[in-house]
Amino acid sequence: GNGGAGDDDGGGGDVDGAESDDNQKAVVVDKSKKSIYQRFKRGIRRFYHEVTNVAAKQPGRDYYVHILVVELLAAAVALLLPQDFVGIDTSELADFITSSNLPSRYLFLLLAQFLWLVAERVVYVNRTVKGKVILQYATVVALHFGLFIWLPLQNERPFYQSPGLIMVYVLKCCYWYLSGLQICYGYPLVSFSAGQFLTKDASLWRSLAFKGYRAVPFVFELRTLLDWTIVRTTLPFYDWLKVEDIYAQLFNVKCRRVAEQKAGREPGTHVALFTKIVQGALIFAILCGVLFLPLFFFSDLNFALAPNPVKTVRTTMGIIGWAPFFQLVQEGGIGKPTDAQFDDILRRYSFVQPHHRGDVQILTTSTYSDDNFELSLPSRTSLINALNDPKRNPRFYVRFLFRRPNPKDNREPDYMFNSTVLDQQQRAEWLSVLNAGEGEFRVRQCFPRVVRIPVTVAPQALSTSGSALDDYIDCIITYNQTLYTLNVTLPDGTFGEHEVYSSWFSMRQVKQDDGGGDDAAWDGDGVQVALLSDAIAQGIASTFATAGVIGLYVTIVLSVSRLLRMYVSGLVSQIPYEEMPDPDELLERLAAGSPASSSATDDSPLAARVRAALGQQ
Repeated sequence: GNGGAGDDDGGGGDVDGAESDDNQKAVVVDKSKKSIYQRFKRGIRRFYHEVTNVAAKQPGRDYYVHILVVELLAAAVALLLPQDFVGIDTSELADFITSSNLPSRYLFLLLAQFLWLVAERVVYVNRTVKGKVILQYATVVALHFGLFIWLPLQNERPFYQSPGLIMVYVLKCCYWYLSGLQICYGYPLVSFSAGQFLTKDASLWRSLAFKGYRAVPFVFELRTLLDWTIVRTTLPFYDWLKVEDIYAQLFNVKCRRVAEQKAGREPGTHVALFTKIVQGALIFAILCGVLFLPLFFFSDLNFALAPNPVKTVRTTMGIIGWAPFFQLVQEGGIGKPTDAQFDDILRRYSFVQPHHRGDVQILTTSTYSDDNFELSLPSRTSLINALNDPKRNPRFYVRFLFRRPNPKDNREPDYMFNSTVLDQQQRAEWLSVLNAGEGEFRVRQCFPRVVRIPVTVAPQALSTSGSALDDYIDCIITYNQTLYTLNVTLPDGTFGEHEVYSSWFSMRQVKQDDGGGDDAAWDGDGVQVALLSDAIAQGIASTFATAGVIGLYVTIVLSVSRLLRMYVSGLVSQIPYEEMPDPDELLERLAAGSPASSSATDDSPLAARVRAALGQQ
């Protein structure tokens, strides 16, 4: 019994030993898992510690200019190829802009790119590697989601079929590479030019570029205000602007000193003739070109002008308030003038010049209306009552609707050029025709002889220097009515005849020559009207032409004059800086102690030396 008990105890010991072995193995596995996790965790911590602390303490390298250029190129691609980002074709984008109706997706695209540049500037001015790491990860995740998933779903077109997305992604890869280098090497502690890459080297061209940058609306102000907002400083914003302005003046002085050293000109010597030609005659010619060149776009010397012929004309005549009695749509009957016709127009109309020969067309209208004249009985009765009532003033009108290829916002100019109150004689003629169902009457000054169709404004009839009767054409309007037979199929399948009345108006011009013109040149039966459709500029010249003379001078000439005035005005206040023999020492001190440099505080000894140097100067 005891042996059995011992055996049982021995068996229990074996089971306990097996269980302990299993527990030890589980503990080893758990420890191995924890060790892998701990090693991974320590590796991640070490990596980010080196990135955010070790790299931040290195002398660093400045990749901000490279990153900014890549970002501006990506923004340009997104703005010029919007079809892959906002679903708008490039050709339709101009229509949206001219109609002052921008899509919301396009607006969000502009805003997102602007905020990205702002975030990049904030990180750069603060020189925070941690912020750069966060921005790097955020842009990687956001752009991969947007370029590969969201935008292809919105546009219903895969990524590889969207050239705009591909170009932006390549540029963003360059951005991530440059940002990775920036994170690896860290930011420089002190920048000589306080983050203004245009001032890193002194030359005449850099000076001009720097002045142009300061002349761009809001760019300098936004950059300065952003730097002042995010940098720790004791300077009020107005004093901050003073320091920025002093730095700019000193940089321009240094550029001028460098240019004088390269020229080798000693003080007191006469200015060379070559310098006078380059700086005097050439600049004078450029300014004269800026002043007079805009007029070139609105003259017949503009090489970008192309004919803009009328393709279709819709002619309508009637009495206002009732259905028109004459309607005609013509694609044919619009041709070039004969020599006799153009010579007659050239002789009688001072506005028309010989270079307009390719822009003049002759519209010869058909002698009959396309539509029947049909009024319901109540409408016909109302018209007769209006003609009989002396207290009412029914008006006769003639209307043209032209159609031409360009411009897109004025392809179909509408022109009602004759809207006159019917006198007693004309009312009697109308009543006679309507009551009898036939007859004709004469409409004086019905059509203008020459109609000018400008690019943007409404068409207008040209006038001669003589009587107003010479500018218009009289017409004979005839009311026609006939009875004709139609062969119809009856309900039982047999054929029958049905008599139908058809009524329509026809029109022909009255040949007259009261103004010394050539009557033989206008010998058509239909009304012959000369159409002068102004030529339109093609390509980029069309942008300047559609702005108008005043708009072009306000936007371009005034901007150039403002830039020039900023360069030549206020020279008296610049004398303390301009007369410095060598501004390098003060410029370097100011750049080192600049408020845009996050490594120098306002209370530091370096800043005190800068203030002392400024006071001595």
